[in-house]
Amino acid sequence: MKKILFITLVVTAFNLGAQDYEYIPFATEDALWSVSDEKYSLYGDTVINGIKYSKVYRQEESEAFEFDISKAEYFCAIRNDIENKRVYGVYKDDLPVKYHKNIQYDRTEGKEFLLYDFSLNMGDTVSVANFAEADKEGYIRCVKFERVDVIGIDITNKDFLTLNDTDSLVMLENGMQRKRILMSNDVENIWQYWIEGIGSSDGPFRHYNKFEFEHALTKRLLCYNEDNEYLYYQNEFDIDGDIDCFMKFPSDVPENCMNDDIKVYPNPAREVIRIDNLPIGWYDIKIYNDNGQIIFSKPIDNTGEIDISNFPCGLYFVVINSNYKNCNLKLVKTL
Repeated sequence: MKKILFITLVVTAFNLGAQDYEYIPFATEDALWSVSDEKYSLYGDTVINGIKYSKVYRQEESEAFEFDISKAEYFCAIRNDIENKRVYGVYKDDLPVKYHKNIQYDRTEGKEFLLYDFSLNMGDTVSVANFAEADKEGYIRCVKFERVDVIGIDITNKDFLTLNDTDSLVMLENGMQRKRILMSNDVENIWQYWIEGIGSSDGPFRHYNKFEFEHALTKRLLCYNEDNEYLYYQNEFDIDGDIDCFMKFPSDVPENCMNDDIKVYPNPAREVIRIDNLPIGWYDIKIYNDNGQIIFSKPIDNTGEIDISNFPCGLYFVVINSNYKNCNLKLVKTL
């Protein structure tokens, strides 16, 4: 197994307006994203409607693998709009589009979709295309996000960092800095981080990813390689120690929730939360942090409350188990 240089990620408070920070676009070649049991790679370019794009290929396997272009399939084409800090893409197939409120529109062949906008300010909303499940769903889903303030982050030395109306930066061991922003969709209960030049923490083309079982997200960006250097590595999910940037999920994923009305309230929260609309009874509650680690595990009844005042600020996953069925919800802890 090829060894990988470990990269230490350090998150720092940063006022982008006061520093000499330069936007980092997506790579146009020699980039590889490992997303659970899939890999996406840039390979060659193409011209669509007179505009040049980088071609993206996808390979999916049932066991750990090295990306092989001969076994991969063309997936989409992407381009940077560096001036406006955006990334656009054209999906491989001509599919209908599903916008908000389940309204579908036919699309024209070669239509370009917005995938990322890193120019957003706090409270701005944006609609981006979810390419990852388009071949399974039969349409391209457009997901509406709001940019959320990252108020606090737990850093490597276990100190606590407070971020007030500033951006967070992921600093790599080689000295490179990448802006990271938190995006949310309260209606769909979706939260994900966007990292400049890398993409979503759920995968570069995945903007609709439900938390569906207690170990981790159903799909998760594990590694990012650029110019044969690993810049991003989620070692929390490397269970066997092989450092293979691969994670296979079981096929029998439990139901998402027993009842669509079950919610974490309040959310975001500061001190105490409760689970609204649970049927009468006792439940095993587990709360996972963004790294997949259990930080709370306790049985409570349907009227119970959970004190999260000592949790570091950030993104969490609440897993409610009853009669071997899981209900999985997301929670944001703020100051």
